[in-house]
Amino acid sequence: MVISKEKILSATTSCEILNHYLAPYNHSRGRLIPGKHISNPFLSEKQKTPSFNIYYSHISGEWRYKDFATNDDGSCFDLVMNLNNLSFNDALHHINNEMCLNLCTHSDNTAFTPTLHPSDKTIQYGTSSLILKPFSLAELDWWKQYGISEVVLKQFKVSSAKAFSAINKSNKEYKIDSTPENPIFVYVSDKWAKIYRPFESKYRFQYLGEKPSDYIFGINQLPDMSEYIFITGGEKDVMSLAAHGYTAISLNSETAFLPQDVYTMLRSRCRFLIILYDNDSTGFAQGEKLAKSYNLPCVTLPPMNSGKDISDYFKLGLPYPDLQKLFVDACSSYEPLSAPTIAPSRLDRLLITQEKLKENKSKKITFSNPILSQNEMPVFYPNTINVIQGKAGMHKSRLAQIISSALLKKNDEEDSLLGFKKDFSKSYAICYVDTERNHSEQLPYALQQIQIKAGYNIEEHPENFDYISLLEFERKMRFDVLNEYLEHLRTKYKRHIFIILDVITDCVYNFNDPKDSMALIDMMNISINHYDVTFLCVIHENPGSADKARGHLGTEIMNKASTVIQVGYERDRDRKETDLIKVAYLKCRSTRKYYPFFAKYSETDSSLVLVEGEALAAYEKDGKKSLDVNSVIAQLEIILNTPLSRKEVINNLTSVFKCSVRFIEDYLKQIFEEKSILMDSHNQKCNLDKSRDGRAITYFLNPINIQQSVIEMPENFINTSEDDAPF
Repeated sequence: MVISKEKILSATTSCEILNHYLAPYNHSRGRLIPGKHISNPFLSEKQKTPSFNIYYSHISGEWRYKDFATNDDGSCFDLVMNLNNLSFNDALHHINNEMCLNLCTHSDNTAFTPTLHPSDKTIQYGTSSLILKPFSLAELDWWKQYGISEVVLKQFKVSSAKAFSAINKSNKEYKIDSTPENPIFVYVSDKWAKIYRPFESKYRFQYLGEKPSDYIFGINQLPDMSEYIFITGGEKDVMSLAAHGYTAISLNSETAFLPQDVYTMLRSRCRFLIILYDNDSTGFAQGEKLAKSYNLPCVTLPPMNSGKDISDYFKLGLPYPDLQKLFVDACSSYEPLSAPTIAPSRLDRLLITQEKLKENKSKKITFSNPILSQNEMPVFYPNTINVIQGKAGMHKSRLAQIISSALLKKNDEEDSLLGFKKDFSKSYAICYVDTERNHSEQLPYALQQIQIKAGYNIEEHPENFDYISLLEFERKMRFDVLNEYLEHLRTKYKRHIFIILDVITDCVYNFNDPKDSMALIDMMNISINHYDVTFLCVIHENPGSADKARGHLGTEIMNKASTVIQVGYERDRDRKETDLIKVAYLKCRSTRKYYPFFAKYSETDSSLVLVEGEALAAYEKDGKKSLDVNSVIAQLEIILNTPLSRKEVINNLTSVFKCSVRFIEDYLKQIFEEKSILMDSHNQKCNLDKSRDGRAITYFLNPINIQQSVIEMPENFINTSEDDAPF
């Protein structure tokens, strides 16, 4: 028989061929995921920005590869030919030999007859050994009651065993022989084997060799594309479904969780991914859990006498049309999974965006309502990146928790959440990503406080409240882990997702490395433009006097953020910290910059509470209200929307801060000498500057990029008359 393309694809699939030959170039070591780029295997050097991926072509009905940077494009056979410099026929033989397809290469005119049943064969797995033998007729009859033929057994690499031996826990060798009453079947792999003894009550399953942690049965037999893929409870169920024309896989056990990358791969190979577990307590519980996690249909089989799974359904000869109706009904309320398609080129993406902008430009723009307001002032808008910054120990995380509670809150009743209220006309999911607190006490307590302040009991599990910790992952892994989980979130929730990253600098390997920091910011920018998400990033400020967020990541996140909130303790006249906390709005892209509000930590409430009215007045009266330079800068940014005279500036500042003219001049001098950065109403960086017209002095904010001169200030000054005032 001459090997042909059709024979190759009858023994394997185009997707399996691509996975096999591209495995050395897939550094994630998992299966290839459509649209996820790897380095181009045809290039001598690894691509800095991988652009090579696989996709399913509905035109040719096969999986192909494409590189958008190099325009390499071809079938699985083209890949083998190009990688190994082979002709088409030589590539077919290479695939047959390399992938052990065992297709006969003898000529059609020979008298060669393949052996139907091989002779006994011994396989060694470390200290364990396995003797395979041909199936007996009784064994084949046992499998046939489930519809599983010898062809199906061979397809899934299932053999009959004559015997196996291994070492027990007492370090003694033992041997188990197959008998007609107690046969031994085995699922064979290269480095391990799974023993199946269907009539053994105690040790029905056993592993020889190195048991893989990510074992998935049936994954190598998946077709390129199918209507359904079922996730079942065991190998026999997979083969029984395959024997009846369905495609299925089974995880390591019913209690095993489906990895995100495997889910992504499965959804790229079918229109509906369906959970089909056993009719028992474990099957019900785990099936519901898995279906809920990935928003998948779950089929419950009808009650059966002497049966609980799909293979028993076929064994009992129950109606096939009823089963098909179960599948159709289960999928009726679910949209088909989007079929993988070739990703557009970079030019195509630009043109698609251009068309979208053209369409939106021609319509009346209706701006989105804010997600969250504080005392009726809009704070966070949907599809934005936002920041809370402050030095260590300044209650940044507690503020983020209060914001989470406000978004999670059940109703619009009055509360003590610092005046924060959500837009109750919309539904939100909250995902809190923590990187600092331990899992035994600190993080669980924080999550409890979020729920309590939102109106829940700690025993409840709100379905829209999601939380993870990246603390157990090495820094170099965290960005990839975060990406995977956010992809999972988008499939889990069909509502707006508010994501808190606390703290954001711990989500990347090196927050001072532009490559690492920009990768995270690019991910957030892409997410807010393509998905219904909003980010709130908690970040530390540099130690010392500078109020700058940490690292290159801090600099860039400030530029990209829509709202930036700064948290810090107020200082008294001696510049000592008080227990009064100032919450200032450093940046409000969609509105004018708001006045700060004040809070303090309450031991009774285990939270921040507002300080206002008489309580705040008491701080001012006692001289404890801060007059640090940031307070003066914030006030100048507010009042200098237009130039003001010196008298107007001095009067405003002394009135707001309840202090003397001399005290204000000290801080104005500091702002001038240090060339402090102020932000004008257009969020443009400025310096404080002045102009003189005769004896009149006018103050204004001078954009840094067009500043004409720097005013030299006298080192000493005595009086505060307008003629002699240095500021």
